[in-house]
Amino acid sequence: MSGGKAMVLMLALGAAAYVVHYLILSSLAGSEDPRTGAGPGSNISPVLTYSLLAHLPHFLMGVATGWLFVTRKLQARIAPGRFTANIEATLWMAALLVFVILSTPIGDALEIPYGRYNFPYVPSLLCLIILLTPVTASGTVLLDSRPLRWIGILSYGVYIYHLPILHATARYMGHASLSPRENWLVFGAVSLALTLD
Repeated sequence: MSGGKAMVLMLALGAAAYVVHYLILSSLAGSEDPRTGAGPGSNISPVLTYSLLAHLPHFLMGVATGWLFVTRKLQARIAPGRFTANIEATLWMAALLVFVILSTPIGDALEIPYGRYNFPYVPSLLCLIILLTPVTASGTVLLDSRPLRWIGILSYGVYIYHLPILHATARYMGHASLSPRENWLVFGAVSLALTLD
């Protein structure tokens, strides 16, 4: 099977995974919890919400993007200088759209039922950013900068440790009669310092 056909198959499987996940959760959303008698939607387990099936579309989009990334990188080496200001503008427009969707109520309006992380909009924009960054001068300079390289080295550790550190910081602030919500600056600064330590 050619790479292009495999990529189309992965994207089709991602769409099918979303549909199956949607059908499962929507069927549970309309029924009561038989154990507790609680109202509709109360029996949707976090296991389903955070399952592999829920995230499979994102994963498969990432795999397809990885294939395109490698192919485009090779094409860029073969034919350098073919990329224009339009691609630069597209890269930064995609980055701006991700920021706007994630930081404003627009994200709520675009949210599709049971879609994780503003699927398909934010994942699609992130895939576009991944593909365009290495073929744009500004994207390459930014990602090759010393601060972002440092963040890249630390990012996996931050991903692994940030949640337990947030919980521990909130707990200890509670023992000191400090509300993390009311003292958000202290909470954020302490959590960030401990995570990066």
